[in-house]
Amino acid sequence: LREESHFFANGIPFTITAQNENPTQDYSAKNEKAIQKQLRTEKNIVLEPRKIKKDKERKNDTKRVKKAVHLQSPVIKTEEEICQNYGVQYWRMPQTNKSEKAAINEFIKFVSTLPKDTWIHIHCRSSDSRTTAFLAVLEMMRFKNRSLFDVITRQRDVGGKDLLKMPSQAERQQAVRARLDLIRDTFNDLH
Repeated sequence: LREESHFFANGIPFTITAQNENPTQDYSAKNEKAIQKQLRTEKNIVLEPRKIKKDKERKNDTKRVKKAVHLQSPVIKTEEEICQNYGVQYWRMPQTNKSEKAAINEFIKFVSTLPKDTWIHIHCRSSDSRTTAFLAVLEMMRFKNRSLFDVITRQRDVGGKDLLKMPSQAERQQAVRARLDLIRDTFNDLH
């Protein structure tokens, strides 16, 4: 759900980021083909571990690369190629350059074209509240008899972020409130 480029090197997932751990214009989805081409010409690649903040909610962090991995002549694949290998339809919706409302509307439009029993996998780089918000929208679309509170608490109970819990940083609180308002508006639109 973000605009950074995700790849696999010998089956190990990695994300192209800048030094400050944020996607940059140079590493956006728009340039993914060029990045992919360059990576495939590299004889040696070093995957550095991503520094993450201590987070009590990150329970399943066992597969994260803990130290630098050096790969010689790596096989590079994109998320889309991995999905195609398994016969899975891939749809990418980078969200950073559009409003969240536009992204949710695009998501609703896409999901509306799928058979009702289609299994959908949603992720963003940090599996933060963005993933939970879109999963909540999906649940609202599929289970119209559930209340907004039931949808949000169920998403939290199955391992998503608690969209009702406010973070301590004031600037982050504003973003979380805006996302919650958007989810509430989307719920009202769908019901």
